[in-house]
Amino acid sequence: MCLSFGNRCSTQDIDSTFKDVDIIYPLVQSLAIKHHLPTDWFNNAIEDIKSVLLKEELKIVDGFKNLIIRFPSARQMLAMKLCSARLFPKSDLNDAVTLCRHLNIFTRQEAEKVLREFIDDEVIVEAKKSFLI
Repeated sequence: MCLSFGNRCSTQDIDSTFKDVDIIYPLVQSLAIKHHLPTDWFNNAIEDIKSVLLKEELKIVDGFKNLIIRFPSARQMLAMKLCSARLFPKSDLNDAVTLCRHLNIFTRQEAEKVLREFIDDEVIVEAKKSFLI
């Protein structure tokens, strides 16, 4: 959200996917200690949501020998935020509002359409739907 939309207020961590968790996490933890960052500043919690995606829309924005930086489309990010639907802290809600404005989405039905484009109905529980009200 920070890099794509300048929404710095809502960004508390870096969501990522990576192989070799046993190699990456000790490095991430040492950086957290060195720079006084929260221990979860760089994490792969995004894997939980990625596992329920029906499709992905990723754009490569940069790359290096052992690192590829990809951003999901605004539509995919909105679906992922709506699927997470965390009200507290309000980061998912604030991010969803930012994404809806960017996508010119003004109704619950329009937002639900994007959600269903990326997330299977069985995963969308009523509690998550209430996030859209």
